[in-house]
Amino acid sequence: MRIYVENGATRPFNAVMETPRGPNTVAVRNIGQLEFPMAAQIEAVSAAGPLGDMERIDHGPMTIQGGALRTYPFDPNVDSVQILLKTDGRPLNSRIELLQGPNNNKQVIELYTEDGLDRPFYAIIETPGSGNVVRIVNTATVEFPLTCSVGAYRHSEKDSFDEMQPVISGYGAENRYGGQVIELYTEDGLDRPFYAIIETPGSGNVVRIVNTATVEFPLTCSVGAYRLSEKDSFDEMQPVISGYGAENRYGGPDYGRGR
Repeated sequence: MRIYVENGATRPFNAVMETPRGPNTVAVRNIGQLEFPMAAQIEAVSAAGPLGDMERIDHGPMTIQGGALRTYPFDPNVDSVQILLKTDGRPLNSRIELLQGPNNNKQVIELYTEDGLDRPFYAIIETPGSGNVVRIVNTATVEFPLTCSVGAYRHSEKDSFDEMQPVISGYGAENRYGGQVIELYTEDGLDRPFYAIIETPGSGNVVRIVNTATVEFPLTCSVGAYRLSEKDSFDEMQPVISGYGAENRYGGPDYGRGR
């Protein structure tokens, strides 16, 4: 098993593995660089645990042939999903991906099981924000199908604008440049156009629109002022960038403010 998680605090990896017949050893190796430590915890669970009762699974069981894939989109109020993969006794080779946006992998699990019947794979994946899609890929050949069951595990009530935001590319967190970045994909820009109101406090604000598609896919853009205010003092007219207008983090005078 090989795991990649973009943010281990927001989306920790949680799985259950069968250990039949005799003593078993679980080894955990951090293949990241020295700057990326991690914490691991392994516990024994009862045989009547999550693998014993799969009635909560919504989608499944479904057969995925070798070389095929299947995607499972989830609503924004789903905080985590559960996944069960198994076979009829043949080896299991698969890749599990959590996406939030087109080809934007938040978590990737590369899995191999010698016997998918004795040692099925069960995992709970955290899905904060909206736009979450789970993609299951059978990386084996056509002779080795697998059975997949996927369903919501934990729900929550999300009714505010901030709670419904997708957590992609720093969206919903402070941008390291002090501004705001929105990476957008819409399958049908006519049926699902994008409209947003962006706050622009201070001065020196610039909105830049970049069409990241190829030349065959033009877009139509309209941008205009939404709310105006009267700013007549020196402080109100200052740009809010790189800590400008706030206390200088070095503790000395902020000569950029002209004081």
